[in-house]
Amino acid sequence: QPEITGRNNQLIELRGADGSLTAALFLIDSNAYTGEGVNAYDYIHDDQVEWYADQVRRLSAEEGHTVPSMAFFHIPLQQCREAYQLYEAGDPSVAYFFGENNEKMIDVVCCSDYPSKLFDVMKELGSTKAAFCGHDHYNNMSLEYQGIRIISGINGFFLLLVLSLILCRFLHRLLDIVIRHIGSGGDSNVLLFT
Repeated sequence: QPEITGRNNQLIELRGADGSLTAALFLIDSNAYTGEGVNAYDYIHDDQVEWYADQVRRLSAEEGHTVPSMAFFHIPLQQCREAYQLYEAGDPSVAYFFGENNEKMIDVVCCSDYPSKLFDVMKELGSTKAAFCGHDHYNNMSLEYQGIRIISGINGFFLLLVLSLILCRFLHRLLDIVIRHIGSGGDSNVLLFT
């Protein structure tokens, strides 16, 4: 845990067998409440955004290219609501992939009244391709907005999606290794694990 706002901000580096970084997962604490009343949701603070940006820049410098990443947090960013509202209005700048939003508590997408800089920094750095959020119990939708896939998930869906993405990446890499080995004239009996 870095010395920044929140109780659990983490970076998970996904590396190939050769040690090269293939992707990064950012788990960012969107905090809870501001203390200003019921449903006054907190947000991802500037020091957390700076930590995220520093890590993206560091990883990209170490690898010599912009490392692809995904971000996971609980409370949606204001851009999640904005994207949904534009989608509902038929704006072609938002691409729909799946799902629906059925939250009815306060807003269809319940986010903080305070703007976080995270979305703009994610766009600027070009690393984060997808942002996953929870919080809204009846929302399960995937939209792309300004080049970033925004996915809201219902309870276990969130975990299932993360595990599926990691498994797909692993299987893709495994298949690539097997094809290269066989294609180079190697034995079709490939030892994958020791």
